[in-house]
Amino acid sequence: MFSSRESIEMRKFGLVVVIFLLLSSISQYAEAKYFAPSDQDTISRTEDVVELNFSGGHVRDVQELLDRVDTRSSDKVIFLTITGKVKVAGEPLRFGSRTWVDFAEGSSVEDGEKATAAALISIENAEYVNLSGSGLDRTVVDGMARAKNGIRVTDSGVVNIDHFDFRNFTEDAVVYKGRGKERLTDGGSLTRSRFSNSGNTGLSVADAAQFVCLDNQFVNLPSGLEIISFRSIVAGNFFQGNEAGITIGSPDSVITDNEFNDNRKAVVFREEASDNLLTYNQISGNELGIAVNGRYNKIYFNSMRNGRQFSLKGKENVIASNRGVKPEDALDENNLYFNPPTISNNHDDEIIAAGLGRHDITVQGFDTRGFHDLRAGQRAHDLAKVQQAIDKARKEHPNDFLVVHVKGLFEHRHGATGLDIPGNTSVIVYNEIQSDVDKKDPDFYVNVDLDGRRDTQLILMAGRGFNSLSGGMLDAKYEPYHAVRIPGKNIAVIDGVTIKKAGFNSITTVGHGGRAQPLFIRGCTVVDSGNRGIWTHVTRNIHVIDNVCSGNISDGIDIDAYCSHSNFLFNVSTGNYRDGIFVEEAAQNNLMFANVLNNNWSRGIALTNAVVTGGTSNNVSVANRLEENGHGITVGGRDATRRVDDNFIFNNQIGRNRNFGVSFGNKTSRKGNLFSRNVFYENQKGPVKIVSDQDVVWD
Repeated sequence: MFSSRESIEMRKFGLVVVIFLLLSSISQYAEAKYFAPSDQDTISRTEDVVELNFSGGHVRDVQELLDRVDTRSSDKVIFLTITGKVKVAGEPLRFGSRTWVDFAEGSSVEDGEKATAAALISIENAEYVNLSGSGLDRTVVDGMARAKNGIRVTDSGVVNIDHFDFRNFTEDAVVYKGRGKERLTDGGSLTRSRFSNSGNTGLSVADAAQFVCLDNQFVNLPSGLEIISFRSIVAGNFFQGNEAGITIGSPDSVITDNEFNDNRKAVVFREEASDNLLTYNQISGNELGIAVNGRYNKIYFNSMRNGRQFSLKGKENVIASNRGVKPEDALDENNLYFNPPTISNNHDDEIIAAGLGRHDITVQGFDTRGFHDLRAGQRAHDLAKVQQAIDKARKEHPNDFLVVHVKGLFEHRHGATGLDIPGNTSVIVYNEIQSDVDKKDPDFYVNVDLDGRRDTQLILMAGRGFNSLSGGMLDAKYEPYHAVRIPGKNIAVIDGVTIKKAGFNSITTVGHGGRAQPLFIRGCTVVDSGNRGIWTHVTRNIHVIDNVCSGNISDGIDIDAYCSHSNFLFNVSTGNYRDGIFVEEAAQNNLMFANVLNNNWSRGIALTNAVVTGGTSNNVSVANRLEENGHGITVGGRDATRRVDDNFIFNNQIGRNRNFGVSFGNKTSRKGNLFSRNVFYENQKGPVKIVSDQDVVWD
């Protein structure tokens, strides 16, 4: 939508409880961006599985069939296939724990003429339930303008609902009430379904943790989606003709890659909504784009064209870099507006950040007429020239936002501190900044020297207020320790920068952040660093989106100690010498979505804890593709005090890895991690290596 990144094709897996394998032929349907089902289940079972078939008829008949199964054994799983039409009358169709229901092509559930049941399907006080429609057409669940609800989930968790057409209900088509946000691995989902012509809400989610809402259509409803779910993900959905598209009361969630057309209100943040990220959405042709209540929400890099762009009533929400938004659309004394000029959006708005004027300067370096055109005896201009120009402009224009256009070739000369970008300044690099010498040591693959021979950084962003860095090439030549270091308590954007050959880490965020100071790293290419590509360490509120990290000696992206409340979306991390994404040392409450993690020497994603007392916990991994790594995903800490626990791994595609798809480590160092609806294929040593039953695989 905003870049040339490859869309992720997700596929449905069969049934695994503790461990089932699915080997299936795969087909995909155009309606799904992230989730497409297999059309045939071939299941290798180690559980006590009871297979049932129902060919259609009255609800009491299928209920009697289910009720005859003795489910007192904790290992027993019911696999029910329904063909034909189910008519619901006085009571709903009830499903209990550890049940997989496959609605065959052409099946449906309808409200009977004299029915009195409020809901057609009920799941109450249950867990590990999958309801899936099969075939090219969605399974119809029709209230016939009589039933209140299609599916009602009450006080339940790990309930997955896929590929249905909900229509003609007098109230909410689907009600999903979880068991509380503290149930961190209760993650349920609703995917690839359509909601239309109901009296109230299409999908209502409350009291849930880590709910996943992917690839649905919400059309002509009073309210499309209402969601209160801690650390949830809403992506790939389509909203059209609704009074309200999404109404969000969630904390700490991600709403991305959705399309909103012709709604009265596209997105509504309730007062209780906090710390959410709304990014990479198409919001066009609505009467009102976004109603912003709540606090600390981030509205970043959306495309917006609406009758009215914003209604602003919340506090300390950040509105940054949205396409189609002008200052007059979003300036508000209680919220934070920031629209920096970047290499791809080099606008001339007079207001970049609230309360500041604008002052532009251009600093001309060596005119190479293209990169690397220096002749013998010539030197690029000293980067100190840019620093002097910035310092002079800042002194002369203390109340303006500085826009610094850096053109030509500059070099960072050894012994200098790098370019120190002050607060309320944007730097746009049109060509290249490079180090003056190449410090690649013979032993740098083992350890970067720490004895002071390397400079600290090429670029420093340590100020307060607002900052951005955009465009150009930063070639550190292994001389500075970091290419870009950004420890400041600022609202900052790093956009479209190519960085190579950092001495240690390419982008370092140690110490950055706060609830109202997000950092957005977007559209960058980070290659060949001496250690990590992007390092998020002792920080929060970092959002790493749509970057390429390749050929780094350690990890492409390292979510390191105490990194929290951060999001990693649509990145490609490939060909790194350790991991695609490394999540470690009590990193908590982070979300990884739709990343491509291929051909990394060790692992696609590693969840680990070797040093820090506590847990690498409550991290969410959804719709990532992990192929041709050493392992797909590894899970495990050192011991019972250094744990990896309560992480949720949903709907990832894990295949052709050299070892296992998923490998679990020390059984004393992990508990309660949930794997759900993942796809395993062609992993050389098998899909899963498991040590004990502390983790649950429900696929």
